[in-house]
Amino acid sequence: MTDKTSQNSQEQEPTKFLPFFIRLFWMFVGNVVLVFLAFSISMRNESIIVDAAFWLTVIVLVSIRYVDIKWFKGQTGDAEPATLKDWRQYSIRLVLASVGLYALVRLVAHFKLL
Repeated sequence: MTDKTSQNSQEQEPTKFLPFFIRLFWMFVGNVVLVFLAFSISMRNESIIVDAAFWLTVIVLVSIRYVDIKWFKGQTGDAEPATLKDWRQYSIRLVLASVGLYALVRLVAHFKLL
C-alpha cells in the first residue's frame, strides 16, 4: 500500500512543473521579453518582425494567463483562486500598457532618441 502511495505522488510531481512554468512565464519571462522587444523597436525605426514579435508576445501572455486560470487553477497575487474576471482585468491592463509602451518606443525610434 505504501508503494502505491509513493508511486502516485511520484507520478504527479512532473505535472506540477507545467503550471509553475506557465505562472513564471506570464508573471516574469513574458514581461522581460516585452521589455527587450520594446528596446529593440526603439533602436530600429523599420522593424516589422520585431513589431510582430512584440504583439505576438502580448497575445501569448493573454492566452497563457487564460490557460493558467482555466486548466491549472491559477492564482492571483494574493494566492487566491483566480477567476475569468481576473483574467479580463489582466488582459485589459496588459493591452493598455502594451499600447502605451509601443507608442512610446515608436516615438523614440522615429526621433532617434537612443
